[in-house]
Amino acid sequence: MGTPKITTANILKRHAPLWKVTCRNPFVGGVRDGSLPVEVFDRWLVQHGHLAQGLFQAYCRTTAAAPEQDRQTLLGVLQNLSGYLTGLGPMLRARGIDAETPIHPVCRAYVDYTVSFGFEPYTVALVVMWAQYRAYRDAWGWAHPGAPKFRSFFRGFYSPDYNAGLVALSRAADAALAEASRPEVQRAEQGVLDVAKYELAFWVMTMEQPREG
Repeated sequence: MGTPKITTANILKRHAPLWKVTCRNPFVGGVRDGSLPVEVFDRWLVQHGHLAQGLFQAYCRTTAAAPEQDRQTLLGVLQNLSGYLTGLGPMLRARGIDAETPIHPVCRAYVDYTVSFGFEPYTVALVVMWAQYRAYRDAWGWAHPGAPKFRSFFRGFYSPDYNAGLVALSRAADAALAEASRPEVQRAEQGVLDVAKYELAFWVMTMEQPREG
């Protein structure tokens, strides 16, 4: 009997409780029902800008390592993220948020992790990218339609284009997992758990009161 095939779907199924806690957290719940203070959302938004810059660096490295059959999928992810980063500055200014707000230590740790996986084997990096993409779709999809004061920000994370990109990433990741060595598969699965834990810490981070001084 052969080794059971590992896919992104059964990785999530094995770790469903952690994934649910990660994506259905109090921050996203507050966006969903409108109870989250706007200033908390704004703190999250500026830190997410720092994170997105790290994502872009890592995804560029992963795209450079991609085989030809995956290249257009990953370029689509980069294009999507580039568009988000381009629009983020005007969005922050419109909300009166200082884009130069220092990076929070929790965000710094997640950025460092994200950049480091750009140096991992391609399969590992691709699965981590998919997990990050999936985490935002699942979190904001659960928040849908969300309170009117937040709705315009996150609708893109469950749009048809975003979902199509996620499906393409999942297929590419599943194909890579099918050809990967056992250590790479294990490392990729650990990467999904890492993403879940970093994402949860990131959501919680901005719900804490900022320190004075």
